[in-house]
Amino acid sequence: MARFTKEQNQEMADRAEARSAGEAAVVTEYGEEWERGFYETCDQAKRDHDRDSGVYEAEIERLALLSDLDYQIERKAAAKRLNNIPVSALDRMVKAKRPKKPKPAAPEINSDELRTTASHIIDCPDSHDDEKQAAPGK
Repeated sequence: MARFTKEQNQEMADRAEARSAGEAAVVTEYGEEWERGFYETCDQAKRDHDRDSGVYEAEIERLALLSDLDYQIERKAAAKRLNNIPVSALDRMVKAKRPKKPKPAAPEINSDELRTTASHIIDCPDSHDDEKQAAPGK
């Protein structure tokens, strides 16, 4: 990959600004071939970044689907594979991608059935025997 000096980068920025303002292109000592190489290098870097981002996202999604135990086993090696990102950062990204577990819904309560059952318990003479045994001397 080509490396550019600060001066070259500044010239490219000036040319891009001039083009966006509709001005004529500024001619430099490097010429159009150099400029074309600059843009090709930028485009290649963007494609590489996009490709790497896709790989990272796929790996994070894969890790998110693992069981907690399997994730703990793989997390350090995975962080190293992903350009040595901190394990804590990987943990946060994986947690964000894990499927959310829905909270269990409370069971429906039939108020008539509850009232009937409660009245049976209250009216049942056997349910009061425990109180008599618990308090001797009454």
